Amino acid sequence: MLLRQNRVNFLLNFISCLMLFSLSSFYNLAYCLVINMVHTNDIHGNFESTSEIIGLDMIKGIKDQMENSILIDAGDAVQGSAFCSLDQKSVTSLFNAAGYNLKVPGNHDFDFSWKQVVENAKNSECPVLAANVIDKSSGKPILSEINGNNGENYVMNYKGKKIGFFGLVTTETPSITPPKNVEGIEFLDEITVAREQVKKLKSAGVDFIVAITHMGVGASTRYTTEKLAQEVSGIDIIIDGHSHTKMTKKVNNTVIQQTGAKSYNVGVIQVDFGDSNVRKINAYVMSADEAKKKFKPDSEVSLKYDECLNTIKSTVDKVIGYLDSSLFGGAYRDNNVARGAVMNLGVAICDSIMDYAITCLSESDDLKKYENLPKVVYFHGGALRDTLKPGFVRYGDIMRAFMYEHNVSFQVITPRALFGVLERGLGKIKYPDDKSGCFKGLFGGFPQISGMSLDFDIYNEPYNYETNAGGERVVSLYLTDSNGKRQKKLSRNDDETKLMFISNESMLHEFPAVANIVPIKIGKKMVDVFADYLRKVCFKDGKMHYPIDNDRVKLVNNNKFSHFDSTITVKNSDGIMPYIELDVQIDENRPSKFKTDGNGQIFIKNLETGSHIIKFECDSLKGEVLVSNFCNIKDTYVILSDKSISDFRSVENLIGQISHDLSDYDKSLIKFARQCYDMLSESAKKKVINYCKLERAEEEIYGKGTEFIKRNKEIIIYSVVFVSSLAVFCFMIIIKNRNKKNEVV
Repeated sequence: MLLRQNRVNFLLNFISCLMLFSLSSFYNLAYCLVINMVHTNDIHGNFESTSEIIGLDMIKGIKDQMENSILIDAGDAVQGSAFCSLDQKSVTSLFNAAGYNLKVPGNHDFDFSWKQVVENAKNSECPVLAANVIDKSSGKPILSEINGNNGENYVMNYKGKKIGFFGLVTTETPSITPPKNVEGIEFLDEITVAREQVKKLKSAGVDFIVAITHMGVGASTRYTTEKLAQEVSGIDIIIDGHSHTKMTKKVNNTVIQQTGAKSYNVGVIQVDFGDSNVRKINAYVMSADEAKKKFKPDSEVSLKYDECLNTIKSTVDKVIGYLDSSLFGGAYRDNNVARGAVMNLGVAICDSIMDYAITCLSESDDLKKYENLPKVVYFHGGALRDTLKPGFVRYGDIMRAFMYEHNVSFQVITPRALFGVLERGLGKIKYPDDKSGCFKGLFGGFPQISGMSLDFDIYNEPYNYETNAGGERVVSLYLTDSNGKRQKKLSRNDDETKLMFISNESMLHEFPAVANIVPIKIGKKMVDVFADYLRKVCFKDGKMHYPIDNDRVKLVNNNKFSHFDSTITVKNSDGIMPYIELDVQIDENRPSKFKTDGNGQIFIKNLETGSHIIKFECDSLKGEVLVSNFCNIKDTYVILSDKSISDFRSVENLIGQISHDLSDYDKSLIKFARQCYDMLSESAKKKVINYCKLERAEEEIYGKGTEFIKRNKEIIIYSVVFVSSLAVFCFMIIIKNRNKKNEVV
């Protein structure tokens, strides 16, 4: 009996243990930790949420509303906007509010000097890593011993998992920022440092290794992250930046992801852990549309952004001018358009530099001896970071369009040096192997120019970036007159003729052909040069208009890709617009009638190779889009909206700029403000609260009858026409009567 009872107890205990084991196994299977690495790169000061941009308030919302999330930035976050240029401390505090867990600096974060990078790290509430950026005096990473971090790597214990992170910054940085910004530091080889960091993290017993890099996959990059993944084993994930590439790929068992630029997208990398080993990595890039459907922005970050912006509001909100169509540049439709073609923003900036240079050379006693030299302007396309949209332009908009804070430089060079600059700017561009006709190897040095034009052949020998010499792509180079008409042809080997070369200060070290030529003058900030030019044009013409110019830098393409087709989806705020008739204008040609199909699309055939601005109009709705086979923008979309002038706040801003002591400048400003006021809709005019100031200013300049004339303009015109017609009629009767008298005689 006892034996039987023992057997029963043993059996019950065995079953209990088996059940406990099963439950434990089931629990372990059920509890599968998934960590979401949310990441950004190359935000370049675009912190505010818009229809296309995922602002920091939305990024904070994604982090908080996505379970088990870590927020990471891969550099170039705090440079590129007026906000960044004027208040680095507030920018850093905004990133703290957004809840970032890890960051690396990008090359353009060094544009404010490496000491500012260190200061920003001190003000950050998370580790900032740059393992390969070393202080020469100490031999340690520049971010070491800041807030208890070593500045090179970080081990995060997250719910039982040890994740190792390390940071790298591209060794290109010293050649992209002025030398004074990196004096006293050095950038070590990324591959060598990465191997050391992997070894250190493995010895720390981490379960997983993530490299946060600002290296990119661009044509100008010495070591890309793809090369890093090939050369260095043991890295599970690379969160990348720098090349503004939207990509997710796997190289040598390493997942590499980058989101593009400007917060058009945010990256998510889901790491699914099992009991001890990684089970799965799911990486994807989320657009602004997707983010808005799934997540809500954080209101506290929105409020903090507004508070920070108020400190610089008076500067950035100042209205400068008015555009009747976009000036394209920067990252547009996820493409860096000015890196592969001449853009109208680049042309406008170069013309503004030329206008400024002519004034400087004619008015400065020190420079008058150079006044009669032929003048050429070069501005590299990578320095254009935004598109200026139609309508009123503020100072902050212009600041956002410039990558650098640098000044205009004046150098005396020869045609030989100029050819060297141009060859370097065109040396990376190449055709793809497929038949898309779209350039590959888009390069920040691509020339935006004024005072000259050139033809180039993409099949000729390219510039050698190792020796900083060579290149035969520039087939012909001409000086041009003020209308862009070709005049004198320049010779490649001419080392005698003197030219005035006007450019961005950064050209002095980035382009070897002119690096050792001492400038005769460093002028105004480029952002102010362009702002002055925009004012000048608008005060004269009431607006600025620049078409696309495909002839300044003209491709000799042997007719291989001479024409292309474009498909454009037409939308409004409600979605696609099927079966509607539109007026469509291609560049400066006359508008034509098009009708969208059932998918809201129109098809434009046989466009000439290059870039084109296409404008759309349907009743009161308008829109425009850039297409370019060079920049891979052929199938795209346009959003139509009501473009009637209703921005009364901008008109108030202009009127508010009128000073009490009316100078010649104020007289021009008053004229422009009047033109802008007259463009407003009747309902918008009634909202302009300082209109009486404009009236008083006009009366002071033109006399007290001015406002009566403006208010009764139509009546006066009709009266003048009526009196003139009556006088002509009477005169004709008198002549007729005289003729009759003559006939009687």
